[in-house]
Amino acid sequence: MRQRKDALHANVYTLAAMNIPEETPSDFSLSQRMLMADLMSAWPQVIPVLLARRMACVGCDMARFETLADAARIYGLDLQKLMADLNRVIENSNPNIPISEEK
Repeated sequence: MRQRKDALHANVYTLAAMNIPEETPSDFSLSQRMLMADLMSAWPQVIPVLLARRMACVGCDMARFETLADAARIYGLDLQKLMADLNRVIENSNPNIPISEEK
C-alpha cells in the first residue's frame, strides 16, 4: 500500500499494491486470469455463487494471488460452468438468480 497525506493531514492508504483494479466493473470483463480478490472486489454479488460451491475464497489470504482458473482447479470445479454462473450474476446483478449446482 502507498501512503499519502490528504488536505487534513490524515494518513490515507491507496490499494495500488494490492492488484485491485482501478477501473469500474463495466470497464473490464470476467477472465479466468482474474485474481479472486479482484473478482470479489469488483463484483461483490458473486460471493454467494462462490459460497454455494463451498469455495472459501471470501476472507482467504490466497485470494490476492490465485486466479479464477486456479480456484476452479483447486476446488475441482468446471471452470466454464463457474464462469457462466458468475457472468450471469454480474450481468443481471440479481442475487436471486438460480445457479447451477456443482459439487
